[in-house]
Amino acid sequence: MPFVRLLFPLLIGIAFGVHSGYSLPFLFPLIFGFLCFLLYGLKPIRESFRFRYLLAIPVFLFLISTGWFLTAQALSQSKDVELPDEALLIARIDNEPKETEKCMSIRISVEAFRHQDKWFAGDGQALVYLQKDSLSKNLSPGMLISFKPNFNTIENAGNPNEFDYAKYMSYHMIASQTYLKSGTWKVIGESEDMGFRMQFLKLRQKLLQIYQDVGLTGDEYAVAAALSLGYKDKLQDDIRHAYSSSGAMHVLAVSGLHVGIIFLVMQSLLGFMRRKKSLIPLQVVILVLSIWFYAALTGLSPSVTRAAIMFTFISMGKLFGRNVSIYNILAASAFVTLIINPLNAAALGFWLSYFAVLSIVLFFPPIHGLIKSRFILVDKLWSLVAVSIAAQIGTAPLTIYFFNQFSNYFILTNILVIPIVTLIVYLAMAVFVFSFIPIVANFLGQILAWMVSLLNTSVFWIESLPASVSENLYMTQLQMIILFLVIICGAILYFAAKRQLIWPVLSLLILFIGLGIFRDVKNQTKEVFVVYNLRGNSGINCITGDEHVLFTDFETFDVESTNKQLGNYWLAEGVSKEKFVDLNQFGQQYMFTNLLRIDNRRVFLKSGFVGFADIRALILVDDYYANMRVDKPICVDYLIYTGDAFLPPEKLNSLFEYELVILDASLPFYRREQLIEELENGNISYYDVSEQGAFLHKVSGS
Repeated sequence: MPFVRLLFPLLIGIAFGVHSGYSLPFLFPLIFGFLCFLLYGLKPIRESFRFRYLLAIPVFLFLISTGWFLTAQALSQSKDVELPDEALLIARIDNEPKETEKCMSIRISVEAFRHQDKWFAGDGQALVYLQKDSLSKNLSPGMLISFKPNFNTIENAGNPNEFDYAKYMSYHMIASQTYLKSGTWKVIGESEDMGFRMQFLKLRQKLLQIYQDVGLTGDEYAVAAALSLGYKDKLQDDIRHAYSSSGAMHVLAVSGLHVGIIFLVMQSLLGFMRRKKSLIPLQVVILVLSIWFYAALTGLSPSVTRAAIMFTFISMGKLFGRNVSIYNILAASAFVTLIINPLNAAALGFWLSYFAVLSIVLFFPPIHGLIKSRFILVDKLWSLVAVSIAAQIGTAPLTIYFFNQFSNYFILTNILVIPIVTLIVYLAMAVFVFSFIPIVANFLGQILAWMVSLLNTSVFWIESLPASVSENLYMTQLQMIILFLVIICGAILYFAAKRQLIWPVLSLLILFIGLGIFRDVKNQTKEVFVVYNLRGNSGINCITGDEHVLFTDFETFDVESTNKQLGNYWLAEGVSKEKFVDLNQFGQQYMFTNLLRIDNRRVFLKSGFVGFADIRALILVDDYYANMRVDKPICVDYLIYTGDAFLPPEKLNSLFEYELVILDASLPFYRREQLIEELENGNISYYDVSEQGAFLHKVSGS
């Protein structure tokens, strides 16, 4: 299995390229490649088992340096779009516009720009958010738009444990973004440079239009488009949540299942070619081209690319009458995928896809062999169950680590969903084939809509079952690695009957559980004070043990958005009991009342002052203190400006003794700029969460 041995050094090189921050010169892979070629030409080294390491070492170093170099080159393409002031830009739309609640988003490539009446070739890609109007809703891939750019670098909010969106976008070669209001941009035509990818995007748009022509609308259209063509932009949040909770999310990501269906359909249609030996090569060529056509049509995601490469290798192996190891085919597909785009290694879909297939290959036969039945229906049903269990063994650690949940009815989900999805893909193909016959296409479209509705109903029903999903699961990266080691050692123990491995397996399980207990015990003693960057809202958090109090503005507070930003951090901190306090009750009209109480003995609140552990902070929400006089300055650790609060530095110093002024994310831009200027002129230390990220003070348990 040569590709299995070649894959690991390539992955090591890619890891160096992603995490080192250094760009490796092309000279290194060139030198090691030449050394490999030179040593392979020496017969004693090539043919002697004794000296095989002399060739293995440079090959290993060649693959590491190649992975490192390719990764660094790919990351170098993610750079800020820098243009002169007052330039006029022409850009090409590179994807289907995505509609969100407030705007339309598109990905663009800079084609050219004009500066001082001269035109220059453009470079770089960016995200553009457009104000919703009739023009932005009718954009399509390949269109050229013109506007005066004002790009900003994509940055994270800087909250603890948040999703690294900036790094995620850098893996997609994007580092800049901008927002355009209606009337500040215009469509100027179609790009003449309609490359390979753009042509397939255009074709997918036409196929999506066929769905609409045959009567698919709403959730039926969104789900059909996602699971047959890989177009997910129309999926609503409730649909995504239902599929995720029920364990059916994998069917919405075009993967090996979909490619396999296309392969079987084409193989059946071309079955007559196997009768003549001379036509077999032509059959293989058509099969391979069909697979890659579908893969390109659905966007060439890592899972689709993996499946396409695997089916290609299998087809070629059969053509030449060779039985190739499935492990070698799996490793070869990963190797080729990473050579084409090494940043695929940073995509979760890549690892989920490969771990699922590897786990099925390893565990399906023994699981399926546990129950044998003469009845075909029972055997097929048990096969679905066995595949589901096998796939979960390999992917559960990843899904728990990244999504903090586990679908408890995944077996029931796959029993219901997989047959329906298979029929939907067949029907979708039929709709496209007969689209030129409206009567037939409309009839098939009605059946397709009914099948998709049945699929959605099944998924929502499974989601509604008691305890359908275990949520708020948390484990560290180390625990995830330990869990994979348990699975690997357990597999070796089972297949190779290595009884001596039973102790390492038990030891790893004890370590896994012990780390969880240690984290829980440590979290019970912690005390943390945080001012988050929630962009447009306040978020001041006092965390103690498994309880926390969040001070925020109820008028602008978005629970769902806040949970997305802070949920992973709260899980990591072991927080389960929460209390939200409205900052509007900190205003001067509430200063001398006792209406605001907090059911937390570690947090004291009075007249805008917050006492927590050994921290004392004052949250300013208005100009109440602007006209106050005191005989002796009030001692506090932190003064926190929120909302439209403003207190000049000279007044600030006369009223308080403090260590630091904190500007939270709810301050309007003009107020924040005014305060920063005043604070800097007064030589006052301040912390701006909008620019510097969340302010975090660990009192204990850190």
